[in-house]
Amino acid sequence: MRSIALLVACVLASSTARADDSTRVSVGVSPALAALKGGGIEVDIMPPGHVRFFASVFTLAIPKLFLRDNSDEGWSIRDTGGGLGAEYFVSSAGRGLFFGLLAETQNHHDERMDVAQDSLELGVAAEVGYRWMPWRNLYVTPRLLAVVPLYRTKERTVAGESVDEGPVRAVPLLYAGWQF
Repeated sequence: MRSIALLVACVLASSTARADDSTRVSVGVSPALAALKGGGIEVDIMPPGHVRFFASVFTLAIPKLFLRDNSDEGWSIRDTGGGLGAEYFVSSAGRGLFFGLLAETQNHHDERMDVAQDSLELGVAAEVGYRWMPWRNLYVTPRLLAVVPLYRTKERTVAGESVDEGPVRAVPLLYAGWQF
């Protein structure tokens, strides 16, 4: 419920943003996350030039495909979090290939054998992506993040088993939105 309230707050905040002729504001959602029983939204501002600044929030159930060696051990994992970041576009038009950095925080809700635990994670991520503008102000942005956790409030161990995660997590994302 808190996640939904956070998503609504971001939408309301973005609707009050005023863009002048030189600054663009956009709002995007992640339809790909809906397939993972989740959702995501991002709000951004892009002053003239090559850089875009953004804030995003998300929630999703982690699919078994991403659980690696834990996929057959009865795990259920839901992540809810958000991030702040900046992206550098190769083109000053604010579309096409970009590279970015972001700071992220997320709550991992892990369940296994009717035992559950929450743990908070703080991390950083590098990303590469492409912002495609197929029609007017509509954009579609596939991106790949490499997330590096820097701090966790506790180890992710439930019912005697730990979540098997490497030091870097690859996270594919797809956002679509409207640029104002």
